[in-house]
Amino acid sequence: MPRARVLLIAQFWLAAWAYPAIFGLMAKSRVVFKMKRIAEGDWQIEAHYPGAEIRYIKGLKSKAEVDEWLQGTRRIDWLRSQGYAK
Repeated sequence: MPRARVLLIAQFWLAAWAYPAIFGLMAKSRVVFKMKRIAEGDWQIEAHYPGAEIRYIKGLKSKAEVDEWLQGTRRIDWLRSQGYAK
């Protein structure tokens, strides 16, 4: 078998093997939100994403407002604005 053909077959199998290993791990990464009380009436949310700096959502006044942000559409809107969701 010609050397070029052997190399082509080897590259194909390497790519086929690596694809799920690389892209499968990327699909499992997700943003983790952690609420944090700074002071009375001052709350923030820390957004942790693997391989990126921690981002802070500030200006929240109560735990109820943090819970509403995390459960409501504002979270999805923020994820979209950061490019983490469609």
